[in-house]
Amino acid sequence: MATVPDSSLEAGLAALKQGDYSTAIAHLEAICQTQQNQPSQVKAQMGLVVAYEHTGETSRALALCQTLSNSTNHKVREWAVRNHAELTNRYLEATTTAPENDVTGFVAFDSQPVKSQKSKVSTQESEKSPLLPCSPTPPSLQWRQAGRAKRWTPLALNLIPLWLLQFGTATLLFWLIRELLKFIMAGTNTLLVKLPYLEPFQLFYRDPTQFVLLTLGIMLIL
Repeated sequence: MATVPDSSLEAGLAALKQGDYSTAIAHLEAICQTQQNQPSQVKAQMGLVVAYEHTGETSRALALCQTLSNSTNHKVREWAVRNHAELTNRYLEATTTAPENDVTGFVAFDSQPVKSQKSKVSTQESEKSPLLPCSPTPPSLQWRQAGRAKRWTPLALNLIPLWLLQFGTATLLFWLIRELLKFIMAGTNTLLVKLPYLEPFQLFYRDPTQFVLLTLGIMLIL
């Protein structure tokens, strides 16, 4: 981009504040070319990061942040590292939307009113850096799914039919076992009576109800 005659740091920052990013880039690039290794060059580079970001030249903004991260001024290094990470999150990973105000703390004429919380953050960051205020923290990601239910309502199940079915099944099973056992015992004694030299089992003439209940109870416990 061609250098604007009589470029100055103040003119570049003023254009940046007004949202005239093309003019700001021309002034600030001229400062970087003519005043190398000067404090004004560092301020111009920081302003260029903002201007490049707003004009879509993200790669150039990232390159300047990388350069500033090697500064001997620790506050400049912190500013550069933080803005490099924010630029990466906003543009390379596409995780956030465009910031409401730029990294210099200047609000463009077409920007929406800034929430009080973000204004507070911008003010605090401005007090930390003697050069230029830091950009606001990008909005964090929010999980879009609905939250968990706070109260769980237990399902109302009518277990009475199930209990009745179980009771009926157990009763039928008991009756079948008892009748089958009585039939076997009676048949065995009848056969023994008809055979010579053999006597029927007296135990087989008793009611097997208690024996069946005891056996089923033991099996149920086991």
